[in-house]
Amino acid sequence: MLRALRQVKILICVLMLLVSWLGFNLGLVAEAASNQPKTVRLAYLISPGYQEGVGPNETKQGFGYDYYQKLAYITGWKYEYVYGNFSELLAKLRAGDIDMMGNLSYTPERAKDIFYGAEEMGRESFHFYVKANNADNYANGIEDFNNKIIGVNKDSYQAGLLEKWVQDNKLSGTKIIYHKSKQERYNGLNTGTNDIVVSTVLSGRDEQNGDWVSLAKLGEAPFYIGISKKRPDLLAELNAAQRQIMTVEPEFNNLNYNKYMRNSGISGTFVSKTERAWLDKHPTLKVGYLSDFSPYSWVDGKGKMQGVLALVLDKFEKNYNVKTERISFGSARDLLIAAKKEQIDIMAPALGSMWRAEQDNISLTSDLMHGP
Repeated sequence: MLRALRQVKILICVLMLLVSWLGFNLGLVAEAASNQPKTVRLAYLISPGYQEGVGPNETKQGFGYDYYQKLAYITGWKYEYVYGNFSELLAKLRAGDIDMMGNLSYTPERAKDIFYGAEEMGRESFHFYVKANNADNYANGIEDFNNKIIGVNKDSYQAGLLEKWVQDNKLSGTKIIYHKSKQERYNGLNTGTNDIVVSTVLSGRDEQNGDWVSLAKLGEAPFYIGISKKRPDLLAELNAAQRQIMTVEPEFNNLNYNKYMRNSGISGTFVSKTERAWLDKHPTLKVGYLSDFSPYSWVDGKGKMQGVLALVLDKFEKNYNVKTERISFGSARDLLIAAKKEQIDIMAPALGSMWRAEQDNISLTSDLMHGP
């Protein structure tokens, strides 16, 4: 009897341990299940500087891509990328066919169909762009916009700004063309179908608009991330993640945007009539550079210039249709002396100090490149 009772006690202890063990492990499984990453169907709008890289095997980058990855670090989201143009992706977001789309300006009409994140993703400005060889045709200002064809993306925030701008300035004969995609808008200006297009600031990373210049600024606005109304769970997580970014890294938005969108002095191709006349008198520019200043410039074993500055000068020649004679110097002092004696037309690099430039009697260009 005692033996049987002892066995029962042992069995009860074993069962209690088993239940305890199972309960503990089931709790871990339940916790693990709750920590499974949420799949977010994310709009991927291919645009230089914003979201680059088509398909799963191409390198992705851009201020938008980096921003979404930052959110994923905090939320644990896993993205399923959905590719398309702006109008297509916005329609899918409104229909709930995708969960999230960024780079959206706020409008009351859009807010009826989608949730907006509480914090800005960034700010952008909208400009009138023309081909560089037509820029002089707009020297008189707004009156030169009369009887012109202006292209803008359909369903975009800037389309509304443009309509109001044309009306407020009482332009005559001005026609607005609404494009279905960025590529269609690009083609409109590059083929001459449009005289002018409205666009956000160009990053200089796209060869298709390498010879575009800004005539004037149309306006500006913050842009946000939109969430499908079918996924309110994502909105709360987005708001919390964005607030965390703003608290810990308050300059993240600006630094991230400028990393991809800030232009350098070599990005554009526009020169004024005075500058063009000077270049015509100087078909070959003498450029002085340092012979041992890696990674910016150095002389290889064949006596040829290499480095970042060599690439910059190659683009300079292409953009401005000039030739360069590249002359190496062993020290910054010798380089500066040559510039003062006008033995060279351009020196690179030059210290970005206006005061120092005044003392040395030299003029500084816009930044050619940016460092950390």
